[in-house]
Amino acid sequence: RDALQKEIDEWKEFARSEKERADQDTKRANELQERLDELEAEVAKMATQLDAQASQEQPEDLQARMQAQDPANWGLILSTLSDFRQEIADDLLHYVHNHDRADIEGEILHICKGECPFRDLDSHRGTISACIEDRLEIDDAVELTPLPPDMHLVVLRHVKPQTLEANASSAMMKHGPQRVNTFVSHSWSELLSDIV
Repeated sequence: RDALQKEIDEWKEFARSEKERADQDTKRANELQERLDELEAEVAKMATQLDAQASQEQPEDLQARMQAQDPANWGLILSTLSDFRQEIADDLLHYVHNHDRADIEGEILHICKGECPFRDLDSHRGTISACIEDRLEIDDAVELTPLPPDMHLVVLRHVKPQTLEANASSAMMKHGPQRVNTFVSHSWSELLSDIV
């Protein structure tokens, strides 16, 4: 009988320790669930705050960015082109007056005539890689022709340097997104004065 009682007591102790362990596991599980609920509530609150912040900040900036990315909004206004032509006319004429053109192995180069007034990098802006100041570097067999104030030169000398510096297209720099309603095609060898 004592042996049986001892075994019963051992089983009772085992059951009690298992119940304690189960109670601790339940308590720990409840604590973990509470912490998980708190974290989910924090994440939801942060998401709501970010959504509210985004909706307050973005409408105009986001809309402007989206309009600027749409090629249908890359239009130039005719009066803007006309103003641009007038702004650069003197510089273009002065530049072509002081340079000849040479086609050397398919590459168009600008060859300075005599003492070039565009010697420094700023004056040659955009065209420096295409310009050779020393005419002696040119083979006698290379034909030199007058340099035309065409769209190649306009883009190289004026459009690229301006848009590179501003990191924006000409249209965006001049007046922002402008919906295109007329498309005009032109040749790059055409003169700006013939286009506008």
